[in-house]
Amino acid sequence: VLLAIFMCRFYVTSDVLVINNVAFITLASCQLFHVFNMSSLQSGMIWNEVTKNKFVWIALLLCFFLLIVVYFFAQSRNALHLDVIPMEAWLIAVLSSMLPLILVQLYKLVSVKKIELKHSKNSN
Repeated sequence: VLLAIFMCRFYVTSDVLVINNVAFITLASCQLFHVFNMSSLQSGMIWNEVTKNKFVWIALLLCFFLLIVVYFFAQSRNALHLDVIPMEAWLIAVLSSMLPLILVQLYKLVSVKKIELKHSKNSN
């Protein structure tokens, strides 16, 4: 979230309302993407014991849909005192919210490789 705030501040706008909205979108999206990190080290990112559940996918789609609807309908945006944000800010928010997903998946990949390497050394 801090990365998104700084990038938005320095590359898009200094408008506090827009930056606040970017922080909210980033935090909400990050939490939704985090479901893909909730599996064991050995399982894949998309197809694993968590995401095999169809209700997880339904919940993800519903939450992303609601997040987008809130921003694209003036009535809900006004009710929540949100501001229209530029497309660049959306891009920063979405990419920043995927960063923890990517980092955790890289960590899992490195951890599995270390375990495999340790196993191969012990079996020799």
